[in-house]
Amino acid sequence: MLEEKEFKCRSSDLKTGTFLFDELHKNMYEDGELVESIVEYNTSNRLIARKNSRFSGSKTAPDFHLEDFRDGYEEGAEHLDTGTRLYFRRNAQSPMRERIIQIPEPAVIDSGFDHFVLDNFDALLRGEQFNVNAGISFQLDFYRFVLSLTSKEETGGRECVLFTIEISNFLLKALADSIRMTYDLTLRKPIRYEGISNINDANGRSHKVRTDFI
Repeated sequence: MLEEKEFKCRSSDLKTGTFLFDELHKNMYEDGELVESIVEYNTSNRLIARKNSRFSGSKTAPDFHLEDFRDGYEEGAEHLDTGTRLYFRRNAQSPMRERIIQIPEPAVIDSGFDHFVLDNFDALLRGEQFNVNAGISFQLDFYRFVLSLTSKEETGGRECVLFTIEISNFLLKALADSIRMTYDLTLRKPIRYEGISNINDANGRSHKVRTDFI
């Protein structure tokens, strides 16, 4: 039996704090396990993009497809018998580019980062670091990242923990900003995300956002 649960997020520009878009997350569970997620991105009551993720094959490396209705940008990942198909196109006038690759374990894709954190929450709290291989659709490749506990802090009267995800390649680290994920320590639920977004700005570049879970 499928059960649907919803929650909302609000994303703002990471530097200026300017509102960018709202997110409505619709999660479908079967026997308590997350099997599918639909995220609708809205601004000024207008649906600008939608992302569908399927977790039946893997919680940490789901299949997903995102489409931006403003310009036709698309990206996604699909597991095949021959490997993982990564694909994207910059806009409706551009051709779809794709590549089938082998992503070594532990593999993460898109929102699978959250599930990887939750699966390893206790070990992260003990100070263990994890190397993960993240499939990046718009790069048609995977990169190794390091996930670690940064700090424990109090946010809004709640005890929270902050995890940081950084690319492990020394040369690429200077070009790629880290991702910061804040969780409620007691509930073990995300309350804030800071980093790159799937949604692009007017120039076709990924927004850098602060996303607050409402």
